[in-house]
Amino acid sequence: MKIYRELNLLEDKKVIKKMNIAALILMAICYGVLLLPPFNQNIFQSSPFPVELGAIVISFLAIIVIHEGIHGIFFKIFNLKGKVKFGFKNGMAYATSPGTMYAKWEFFIISCAPFVILTAVLLIIMDNWPYTWLRLLIAAHGGACAGDFYWCYLLITTPKNLLVEDTEVGLTFHKVG
Repeated sequence: MKIYRELNLLEDKKVIKKMNIAALILMAICYGVLLLPPFNQNIFQSSPFPVELGAIVISFLAIIVIHEGIHGIFFKIFNLKGKVKFGFKNGMAYATSPGTMYAKWEFFIISCAPFVILTAVLLIIMDNWPYTWLRLLIAAHGGACAGDFYWCYLLITTPKNLLVEDTEVGLTFHKVG
């Protein structure tokens, strides 16, 4: 196999800066969407500021752990033998299955599964328990998915005959045949 392209998301300062900007933009977009119908049908309740701040901080930390855990589950679904590692580097939490190869469609699912699953669950919770801080949590999680969305973009825009190797710092695309 021949290497088509290598990407380093965790150590490339320019990419990290762009991901942080993209995360802020995505967060603002997600929050704006949550202000539109049907997401604003309930009367949202507020708690005292310290309670809301505590709720958002604790919930966001829990969401990060769950988000990376979902990546780990999907790494295992598509390759039971692959080893999954979790870490935190340069302000980014990550799950990785270093050295494991995946079909592009598999890696696409691995990349977007946490956003889809957690957003659906959080929207259901928000519909039944309408607290203002949940809106911010959903938007913050959407913004935090910027790296995952970047992977999905790359997967869509690269040639079909590639395998994706997960590395501890990013991805390597391998040309098959």
